[in-house]
Amino acid sequence: MFQQRQINDIYQLVEVSYATVAPGAITTGSKAVVTVNPVVGGVSGTSPSQCILGDQVLQVIAPASAGNLGGLIISAQVSAAGAMVVSFYNASAGTITPTSAVYTFITARFTPTLV
Repeated sequence: MFQQRQINDIYQLVEVSYATVAPGAITTGSKAVVTVNPVVGGVSGTSPSQCILGDQVLQVIAPASAGNLGGLIISAQVSAAGAMVVSFYNASAGTITPTSAVYTFITARFTPTLV
């Protein structure tokens, strides 16, 4: 049975951050990797992300302006304090070229007392 929950019932520390990502053309069966330094405070925010190594990126949200991303698998992981590596894998039958756009990252930090 599904139960209604708030994200902070599971993750006590959650951050929403934004970064412009431009992976370029990705051919069939290949991967593109881009390192970004997300910011918080809205799409035009200037405060650096507070993510640290060990935090978990729960979701990467691509905007509609990135183009048709059907067949593209997008994931991210924190690579250093304030930095993320975004991976794009093309599982389609042709080349996909996402345009440069502002992506949204939802990142969580496990609270040691809850683990």
